[in-house]
Amino acid sequence: MKNLGNWFNDLVARYAFLELWARKGQPFVYHISYFTYPTGFTTSLLQRFSRKAGSPSIDRLEFDFIPT
Repeated sequence: MKNLGNWFNDLVARYAFLELWARKGQPFVYHISYFTYPTGFTTSLLQRFSRKAGSPSIDRLEFDFIPT
């Protein structure tokens, strides 16, 4: 649980990220912590990729993260 001040600062950062996305189009880098349901977002990325011609089915895809 965050206090109201921290929650509001987080909300402002999320809004700024989504506003920029709406104005300039799909970003190259996603701040996954700005999404309220990151698991749903990553699943939608897998679905989108698997629907491309010649791509493997969604059950054969997985993510590999390299922290930077």
